[in-house]
Amino acid sequence: MRVNDVQLGAPQVLYKDTKANIQSMTVESGAFAYATDTSEMGYYDGSTWHWYSMPTSGTGIVGSGTANTVPKFTETNAIGDSVISETSNGVQIQTGKTLVLNGYGLDTDGYFAKFPYSTVRDHFTTGSMSSYWNGWTTTPSAALFYNYWSHFLSPRPDSSQVNITCFLYKTQAVTTNNRIGAWCAADSNNVDVGIRIDNGYVDSDSEYSVEFYIKAGVGTYNAYDAALFKRTRYGATITETQLSSTFPGGKALYLTMVISSSSVIYLYGNDDVYSNYTSTVSYSFTPTRHGLFVRNRTSGGYRAGFFHFYQTNF
Repeated sequence: MRVNDVQLGAPQVLYKDTKANIQSMTVESGAFAYATDTSEMGYYDGSTWHWYSMPTSGTGIVGSGTANTVPKFTETNAIGDSVISETSNGVQIQTGKTLVLNGYGLDTDGYFAKFPYSTVRDHFTTGSMSSYWNGWTTTPSAALFYNYWSHFLSPRPDSSQVNITCFLYKTQAVTTNNRIGAWCAADSNNVDVGIRIDNGYVDSDSEYSVEFYIKAGVGTYNAYDAALFKRTRYGATITETQLSSTFPGGKALYLTMVISSSSVIYLYGNDDVYSNYTSTVSYSFTPTRHGLFVRNRTSGGYRAGFFHFYQTNF
């Protein structure tokens, strides 16, 4: 090759033969060769030949992968077992796969779900209540959907269940350094949807509980607006506190309770993009149950909540 009458070099032809013939030769470390039968470039490190596929006819990757998929390169079925496929609109996550992005999982239904600290105990992938739970304190009577759409629990208390806490619970001690979390959304106004711990009682003066939840139907300009709330009940005394400004109804939040000590709980609320709400709540009882709840606040009809997953670290 010449540039401005200067000879810079010339293309060189490496030794070429079939892959089997090349590997049968005695050569020194650092040797290169081209396998004519597999279109691979080989490098010998002194003990082993390492082979690399070369593009042919404009195809960037030589292999037997599924058409219109982006192959992966680790674990079993490296070419065919892809998590991404090409569509007319771009790319999509394959059915049954989850793409994890720095702590955020883009699930098969296209919703962000943050799994940063704990183990998912129920992802609501079956059509009935999983064996993880002990049950409902009161079963939502209008409708109760497990695996609604894709990976959603949707409990719907009827208009006859006004101010009744429908609590899906796990009987298990909640001690210091334990945490619970769920992806929650309120589908309509006049409903509370969130996470809860208690002492084994609900909706009575024997109840001691802490709730962290989305309260829908609190907007000044729009009855469907919602806000983040915390609530404690110590016997007959109920204290409810608004933690955030209002946001559009239906907005999903990842809610977390962290049991910091025997008297303080940290509360965290995150959406799928940027918002972060942080608060604390004091408590003075021994929690024996934890889980998810929905509470209808109106006799005007049924109300719905949504949960995408439930997770704990214990």
